[in-house]
Amino acid sequence: MKYSIIISAIFLFFCSCGSSNKEELTAFRQTLNSLERSNKTIMLASEDVRKKISGKVSHIGYLSRELAWYSKAIRFSKLSTSVIEYINQLKSLLIEQSGKDVDHVFASGNLKSVERIFVKQNKGKELYNVLKGFIDSTRKIDWELDSATSDKLIEEYDYLDSSINGSKEFTKTFDGISAASALSLLAKFENDIRNTEYQLVTYCDIMSSPVCILQYERFQAIVGQSSSCVKAGNDIQITAGIGSFSLEAQPTFSVDGKAIKSDVDGVMIYKFKTPLKAGDYFKPVKIEYTKPDGTRESKEYNIEYSVIDPK
Repeated sequence: MKYSIIISAIFLFFCSCGSSNKEELTAFRQTLNSLERSNKTIMLASEDVRKKISGKVSHIGYLSRELAWYSKAIRFSKLSTSVIEYINQLKSLLIEQSGKDVDHVFASGNLKSVERIFVKQNKGKELYNVLKGFIDSTRKIDWELDSATSDKLIEEYDYLDSSINGSKEFTKTFDGISAASALSLLAKFENDIRNTEYQLVTYCDIMSSPVCILQYERFQAIVGQSSSCVKAGNDIQITAGIGSFSLEAQPTFSVDGKAIKSDVDGVMIYKFKTPLKAGDYFKPVKIEYTKPDGTRESKEYNIEYSVIDPK
């Protein structure tokens, strides 16, 4: 299984102040299902990249270089796994205290269990420290990688406020939201971690290649996603690129069959308004690029998204 490119569009909608109605609970369930599918896809992609680097280690001519970057890729993955295991523990705790199983959680707008776990039991602050610790630890593994990705990581994890009251502000995210919404939020944090892991191990894969092959110029996020509230008529943005985004790969992009120009980093950013009617939709995206051996490759993806009734 090969994953040269991963694109996902994730849309979260969180309610506050009062219990969730049936429509909102259904929207949360759809969001959670979408995030879980995305998380599984990215997990498999990261595994594929690690196997690819591992295969290079057996090549005697490049053993030292490949081994060094393979080691870093494994360290990134171990950090990611540790955080995701913790998030899964929170999911289990939330389900246990909100209902017998996930179905019971999405059958009611339970608010008390969220406040009890994340505020009274201090799990909000604990989760903040775990997430922030993950970012801080990944940045220490390789200075060159940190230099190339630090700004992007800060942008992607902007909810991890670095101020003295960062954990307190982060915990407010769980104020007044239902257990169903909290489960979706936890899945979103997992999605962020898996996205970061994939970006980092992909960088290791690129750096472990022989110096004579095509080298990419800039390393940025491979997975474009939106975590804003998306209702009918709101904007959605799709971001797409090749490996570490690069003009060297000569990428061309199209959405709905219409050619879209990339920016100076070889990144396509396409924004559009959602339909006015609630439901599930998709946008076909096609990407063509030049592989290191000089041949052209094309990939097609359907970017799925859900529109929530603005009422």
